[in-house]
Amino acid sequence: MQRQVVTFPDREALSRAAAGEVARAAARAVERQGWFSLVLSGGSSPRRLYELLAEPAFARGIDWSATQVFWSDERCVGPDDERSNYRLARACLLDNVCIPSGNIHRMRGEIDPHLAARESEQDIRDFFAQRMQRPAAVPRFDLALLGMGTDGHTASLFPGDDGAMDARDRLVLAVRAPAGMPVPRRLSMSAALLSNAREIFFIVPGREKKPVLDEVLAGGPAGQRYPAARISARERTVWFVSAEGARFRL
Repeated sequence: MQRQVVTFPDREALSRAAAGEVARAAARAVERQGWFSLVLSGGSSPRRLYELLAEPAFARGIDWSATQVFWSDERCVGPDDERSNYRLARACLLDNVCIPSGNIHRMRGEIDPHLAARESEQDIRDFFAQRMQRPAAVPRFDLALLGMGTDGHTASLFPGDDGAMDARDRLVLAVRAPAGMPVPRRLSMSAALLSNAREIFFIVPGREKKPVLDEVLAGGPAGQRYPAARISARERTVWFVSAEGARFRL
């Protein structure tokens, strides 16, 4: 597995570089198999990336008719709630590109979380079963976009929740965020599912994440208490960080 850490002077440069890499990953996947499976991150970090992907310079380089979109996690709110990860992606990206509605696989945050988790897991399994002659027990997405919180969480996998981090028999989990986090009830792809992605791009702008990011990127035992440090792709993991956010550069 290859890991890269790439720093940029600001969020705009970071987002533009990431958008170009997403377009290239999409082209590779479509050439390889005829379709591109993309996992979108929640939170505010990818907002500018999503806006750029919808701009003609990047959007025309992606075959949206062959792109299938999933989410790494969702807050248990309705799809039109301003806190919804789906709503952010829809407003910034999906409503602005020619992607068929059937290619959008959202997690239904408005229903019972355990039911929503089972429903999302079945949707993922059905998707890969229809496209793979021998679907694996843990499906493999082409690319997962992830962020990292100031506490080192990624998707809705939080420090201290070893049950969620160590789950091997579930693809999507109903989880709870720590006290003080917005929307305590969440849905999240499992660490096992995310780590089976062909590629993962971590989008981590912001000075406020630097202390934890330094520990995560150092790769030592101390960093392993952070979920973001325990997830890496099968083939390539790229950390896109702003210059003030990390001391590492490749």
